[in-house]
Amino acid sequence: MFEPSMKSQRTKCFTGCWTCRSRRVKCGEETPFCQRCRQIGVACEGYGLRLSWVQYDPHDTSDYEHDHGHRNTSRRPEPRVSRRSLTSLGSFLPLLGLASPELDATLTKIDEWCPGESSEFEKGAFCVFSVHPSASLHPESDRGPPQPSPRLFGITVPTDSPNDHYTFSVTETTNQERDSTIDAAVQSFNDFRGDSVPAAQTLLSLGRQERHAPPRHLDALSMPSKQKRLIYHWITFTSRKLVLIDEPHNPCRTMMLPMALKGLVSQSKSSNADVAIFHALCASAAYNMFELTGRTNEQDRVLALYHDNEAVHHLRHNLARADEHRDQSFAMAIMACIAVEAISGTTQRWRTHVSGGLAYLAKLQSQGLDETALSAFRQHMVKMAILCGFSVPAHLKAFLDDESGSSDGLEFTFPYYGVSRSFLRAHDHINVLLTSVSAARTPEMEKTLDAFELQLYLDFPGLPPHDLFSDKTHSIVIHHTSKAFYYAGLVFFQRSVRCAPVAEVQDLVELGIQELESIDRAGHGALGCLMLWPVLVLGAECDEPDVQKRMRAWFQAQRRLGFRNLVVLEDLVATVWRARANPSVDARDTDWRQVIAQPQFDVFRL
Repeated sequence: MFEPSMKSQRTKCFTGCWTCRSRRVKCGEETPFCQRCRQIGVACEGYGLRLSWVQYDPHDTSDYEHDHGHRNTSRRPEPRVSRRSLTSLGSFLPLLGLASPELDATLTKIDEWCPGESSEFEKGAFCVFSVHPSASLHPESDRGPPQPSPRLFGITVPTDSPNDHYTFSVTETTNQERDSTIDAAVQSFNDFRGDSVPAAQTLLSLGRQERHAPPRHLDALSMPSKQKRLIYHWITFTSRKLVLIDEPHNPCRTMMLPMALKGLVSQSKSSNADVAIFHALCASAAYNMFELTGRTNEQDRVLALYHDNEAVHHLRHNLARADEHRDQSFAMAIMACIAVEAISGTTQRWRTHVSGGLAYLAKLQSQGLDETALSAFRQHMVKMAILCGFSVPAHLKAFLDDESGSSDGLEFTFPYYGVSRSFLRAHDHINVLLTSVSAARTPEMEKTLDAFELQLYLDFPGLPPHDLFSDKTHSIVIHHTSKAFYYAGLVFFQRSVRCAPVAEVQDLVELGIQELESIDRAGHGALGCLMLWPVLVLGAECDEPDVQKRMRAWFQAQRRLGFRNLVVLEDLVATVWRARANPSVDARDTDWRQVIAQPQFDVFRL
């Protein structure tokens, strides 16, 4: 007699991506998209949580009886109670009811949501995702400020002539390599931070009386512990090493931190300069930690790129509304983003920040802003621009010619220790000479250059006032720093304006390097980063092997700071040395000013 074979009962699998589960095939469960879906060319729907909605009936006990092994067969089965019913918890306010079509549409959006691609959810009775994710993670979002984009912001800066004025306008700066890096970092950050917030956090936020309050940028942070770690590092290390001498009034803490807090608790739909400062601080700390750990911690790199992109993104948006700014937050945001460029060693983009800061400064001055609020920002931007070789409009640098005494003592002020008013005035004049003096010089021109050079030699730095610093070490450090700038300035004039052979400046170079070494000895290894302009000039003009060895040792000692621009400048100096040692190399390739113009070396040098 024929007996049908017994079929083995198939067990239902509760893992795998939603695409494989709907197709009833085995899923390899690779992340972020499974291999089976990639092989057959279908969209992998991922592994996220899907919610279903059932009508809640408080009188239904079938779910309880089912869980405890009791089964009532005397009456018709009723719909089971939802295990996720919030009302059954007894401690939350009832949710507002939604019509079925609206609810179905909301659930459909949740089911189809894909991290990094779909638009954000701002409505609905519940959501397991961050209600207001960061703007840069959703490039197609139609939300107002700011318009997300991984591109960098720019200021139109004419480069044909150094005398041209900066144009204060927003432009797009394209860089395919950096865009792809940021896109990959954003995707990695999405995978790294997770798709959902903790259930307890979601439930508690629904049960609060103030649940209708506008969400803040703080609420959009899925894992604030990571930002807490970055800010802690900024407070305890990065902000203290950004400048040569860390003083109690260091604006990196006294001004930037309160502004960052103000931005963090502002509404998430708004974009302001304070938010840019918060992201810039996080990016600076993350880049610094990445460098200190030998560039091996991928988590720090991803965080750095993410916050770097966010900082530039918010800065760009607020640049378009520059007329609305009346406080110091936007100026500090520019400074914070420049700090990011220095620590990360990013090339060329720092020029956009410096030129944008000059343009913003000119706009503020034309609006008649209060002098007390404008003075510090103006001095900071003008010093930075002159040392970086920018052409500064005369009305912005007029304070350098002020003989009333109000601008004296600049070499003792944060953060440009050692940079006096007379040095800035002379260096600005050298910049002008480099663009105006021709190769064929007349006797009258030579006489003028001789008179100017004589003044440079006589302008030797004096000792700081005895009552200026309570710590004598600070006075000693600043005096050595002033002399390092003095010798570097003489070398720069001889090599750039006079076109003297490198052998003729070796005595000045060695004296300057002695000052750099004296600064480290006086500080006992506890100082921060020196302004790198004299380091660049003195290091690039080293020609004696023993002096070059001392310069290498100085660079190696500075690696304890974790600033990438130091590493790039060390590579630049070594490149100049190798080129100079090769007789077949063109003389122009031995000039550090030509080498630093190359994209791989054009870092912020202060």
